[in-house]
Order: sequence, then structure tokens, then C-alpha cells
Amino acid sequence: MVEIFIGSDHRGYDLKERIKRCLKNKGCSVKDFGTHSEKSVNFPDFAFPVVEEVARNVGSFGILVCGSGQGMCVAANKIRNIIAANCQNIADAKQAREHLNANVLCLGADFVVNHKVMDIVKTFLTTEFKGENPDGLRYQRRLIKIAIYEGSRR
Repeated sequence: MVEIFIGSDHRGYDLKERIKRCLKNKGCSVKDFGTHSEKSVNFPDFAFPVVEEVARNVGSFGILVCGSGQGMCVAANKIRNIIAANCQNIADAKQAREHLNANVLCLGADFVVNHKVMDIVKTFLTTEFKGENPDGLRYQRRLIKIAIYEGSRR
């Protein structure tokens, strides 16, 4: 079973709780890194523990929620072996997985359409990366270029 690590700041708290409940009801393994209330917090304090766990557990996924999704996405992408994508719709989620092999879904609680959220999450968690098949080699080549550049900066 795929492990899912989830976290949010105060603005994403309600949506995170809803996603967590839905995933657990479907039998998914979900570990919540907080926050655990709507009290104001700093998003990096919750983004980093989630993505560090995803980086340690190959094949796992992270879900991060804040007001816009932007802050969580920027923080998440600072960690090696993380490809985080801020997705506002199903097409974003599908392309993030197919083309980027993204392993962290970032959501903006203020921007995603509420009744579509679980469709976005499901699409992200079930879509396969295309880079493993002959037609998708261009996606794999692009990710290699990003990894090489990232390695040259450290």
C-alpha cells in the first residue's frame, strides 16, 4: 500500500482534514504531520517534515495544503528528490504525474473547487509517470537535466 504523508498550515487545515478523512475511509495509509488547528502557523514547519518523509520513502506521496498552494510548493521543492506540483484542477494533477513524476501534491485551499478536490487527489495518486515507456523518454530526459543542474548547485 502506498504511504501518504499530509500536512498543512492554518489556512489549509480544514481541507487537509477533509482529504485525510476521505483517504482513510478508502483504506489508504495516511500520516498527518499537522497543523492540528486553525491557529496561525508558518507553512515551512509543516512542509519540511512531510517532504523529508516522502524523500526517505521511495514510492510514497505527500499532500501539502496552504491558502494558495504556492508557499508549500516552493518549500517542498527545496528538498532533494522531491518534485512538488501546485495543482488547481484534474488536468494539472494528471500532467504533474505523467510528465514530471511529481511525488508531492500541493493544493491551495482558497483556489481549488471544493467538490473537485478528491478528484484532483485521486488523479494525482493513481496516474502513472509516462517516462518509463518509449514514448515518454523525453519526460525522463528533462527530469535528468533538472537533477544534474540541482546536483551542480550543491
